[in-house]
Amino acid sequence: MIRVRLCLDEHGALKELRADGHSGAAPRGEDLVCAAASSLLRTVARLLEKRGDLSVTGEAGHEGSMRLQITGKSKSGGMPEEGPRPTEWLAGVTDTLLQGLTDLSREQPRSLELVINTEDVDGT
Repeated sequence: MIRVRLCLDEHGALKELRADGHSGAAPRGEDLVCAAASSLLRTVARLLEKRGDLSVTGEAGHEGSMRLQITGKSKSGGMPEEGPRPTEWLAGVTDTLLQGLTDLSREQPRSLELVINTEDVDGT
């Protein structure tokens, strides 16, 4: 089973995520649940990484594992001159991730568990 734990800030924007496991819905390389979850998580991670005005750390230490933490504005403090502010942009990215993972967990409840809270994903 894939276990995804998301921590949201007081505005409902992503603050931290942790994902571990494999869905086991099909053999490796043929598992559509794993492919869908991986695609959502990796896309969000890459979007966050490209955003110059957010400080993001993370790792994918081994297959089936991902950690990501948004710690605030980047040290450079740079803001894009055009486009949405970081909070608005992050809320949109968070909504997209939440909708995709929620749909996936409802459609495949034995393959993906989604936990959403406003505490750190470690429960602190």
